[in-house]
Amino acid sequence: MPRGPMPLSSGVAGSTATRGAEVQGLRRLAPWLAAVLGLAAASELESTPTGAEVRLPHGHPPLQDEDTRYLHGRELCARCHDGSEAAQAMRAKDGVDVSPVDTLAGTVMQAAFVDPFFRAQLARERRRAADADGLEADCLRCHAPLAHHERTLGTRSAPDLAEALADPLVNEGVSCTVCHRIGPEGLGEPGTWSGHPVMDREARLYGPYPDPITGPMRVNTGYEVTYGPHTVLSSLCATCHTHETHHGSEPFLEQGPYLEWRNSVYSYEGTGVDSRTRSCQACHMADAGATRLAHNPGGRDFPFLDERPEVRSHRIVGANARLLDLLAAGGEEFGAPGTPEQYRETAAATREQLRGRTVELTLEDARIEEQHLRLDVVLVNRAGHRLPTGFPSRRMWLELEISGPGGTWFHSGSVDPNGRVLPEGRELLEPHHVLLEREEQVQVWERVAVDGEGRPTTLTTTMVGTAKDNRLLPVGWSPTGPHAARTGPVGVDDPDFEAGADRLGVSIAVPEGLPAGQRQRVRARLHLQTMPPAWIQPLRAGDSPEERRFVELHDATPGASEVLAEARTSVVVE
Repeated sequence: MPRGPMPLSSGVAGSTATRGAEVQGLRRLAPWLAAVLGLAAASELESTPTGAEVRLPHGHPPLQDEDTRYLHGRELCARCHDGSEAAQAMRAKDGVDVSPVDTLAGTVMQAAFVDPFFRAQLARERRRAADADGLEADCLRCHAPLAHHERTLGTRSAPDLAEALADPLVNEGVSCTVCHRIGPEGLGEPGTWSGHPVMDREARLYGPYPDPITGPMRVNTGYEVTYGPHTVLSSLCATCHTHETHHGSEPFLEQGPYLEWRNSVYSYEGTGVDSRTRSCQACHMADAGATRLAHNPGGRDFPFLDERPEVRSHRIVGANARLLDLLAAGGEEFGAPGTPEQYRETAAATREQLRGRTVELTLEDARIEEQHLRLDVVLVNRAGHRLPTGFPSRRMWLELEISGPGGTWFHSGSVDPNGRVLPEGRELLEPHHVLLEREEQVQVWERVAVDGEGRPTTLTTTMVGTAKDNRLLPVGWSPTGPHAARTGPVGVDDPDFEAGADRLGVSIAVPEGLPAGQRQRVRARLHLQTMPPAWIQPLRAGDSPEERRFVELHDATPGASEVLAEARTSVVVE
């Protein structure tokens, strides 16, 4: 049984006579290959000179000998799954390229290993970790899965950072063959979380459509494409997006969007599919409509392939537009697999999702009462998990501004050019508020992890518990639902903090002498920040190249936070 796809050209050094014989063999097979591969003419192969590397058309280089491996890189997939101007395959109805290889290239997923924030944080954590090699192996299961699983499928130990860097495909992060090689066994169960999906050693890739035509994939790559209905399930994503660490007496859930989703109206597990249920893929991978899934290696359409419905773009959007901005500005220095334009496009799609489909913000019942301007700020979570979710650095906060004809007289939650919204000594210490009455109060929706002594920490290797977690719950979350003890609020004593929403009271004393009859305007803005100052500041003190490079890039790139929603109202002073 082969260990994986067999290369079309071995790239192994040999005699000219041997290599010439191989090429002559290809020439004799050229008419057959033209039919199977869908090439425009057999002459495209027949023209290969004796003694030269065998190249397929459409600009792809030959496979080299290191490509005889379990998990190939995107170059192999690009032979049939990148965009081609000569084909209609993998194009939306408006003609936009939705090919998997090209759309994935500009994502956080594919940049998981070169992510400069991750690399800087890893350098910081490694310096303080008791088991640095173990820490690296734990992180690289999801940040460098090509390198990790290539070694473990080959029955070698999980790689540390130095070993991962020796893999020529490590910079591809979460690439095509990683997700499509994951089998259905154990999905949704703890044994497959934290980067432990089941992969076997068969040369098989799974896809979401039944009755696949297997010939082109087998001929061009050696992989056997197999119908895998599990590829559209949230439990597939859970293999990395449910992550536990083990630095205390109990496992610490570092991030758990899948578990949060399970305890929401969007989950179909145990209840079945209805009009409200959604998988991770349904929200994070846009429906591109019906199209063919591949073109031939010559860049032209396979005439025997039919369109498939609801083809999903692999421009996977999340919440980290900030990281995409950094990659667009300086990704080339870090070996990023995408181009600046691809990162800008994904950042734009991310912001469109964040601002249009993530959260609702309204201001209700604004009034002047007992010399106070009073109102309710209402947030409704439209995401399928807690908001924000994922890595514990992420936070949201409310900016509230009140002004009249004479100017602004109340402003809470304003952000400085460095992205700081609270004084340095108060970050990670702001309590959950039920009522805002003073400017120095800021409602911050966040998770604050603590170490073994109960102190707030930004080192994942010291996180053992949670002091505060007032991130918005998903709609339908229940204290008796799945994983409630691990995904519920912490440090929140608020009857208006409920499943899917939070209602925050505001009562601000009206300044003396404010003329009657003047209209006072209220503006509220909800901000999101994925890399807060409390997490950046320790990196400034670091001495590793990764920390220095990240801080330089961060400081040189504007835009430390995103505005998710904005609402306005007004009231007249009587």
